[in-house]
Amino acid sequence: EILRSVDQHQILMLTRLLCREQVLAKIIAADPTDHPSGRAYLQTVQSIGRLSAQYGLGPADRGRLRATPEAPVEESKFSALLARMSSN
Repeated sequence: EILRSVDQHQILMLTRLLCREQVLAKIIAADPTDHPSGRAYLQTVQSIGRLSAQYGLGPADRGRLRATPEAPVEESKFSALLARMSSN
């Protein structure tokens, strides 16, 4: 099946979930008693499983995917101008 333009949102969500899973795994490795992070990790992994199944990605396929956390987006001058205008 060919990816449609509407799939871009789900693919973006999948990559964000993969990044979140990596971050949470590091937190849990540092402190295994952090139960809220453990629950968030399990929920994230379950979401990844459900979403990736829609695209035929199994666990081995997901292991080969590399997602890096997004860099913070610098506010553009235009966005700053709009924010100033809306606050007046």
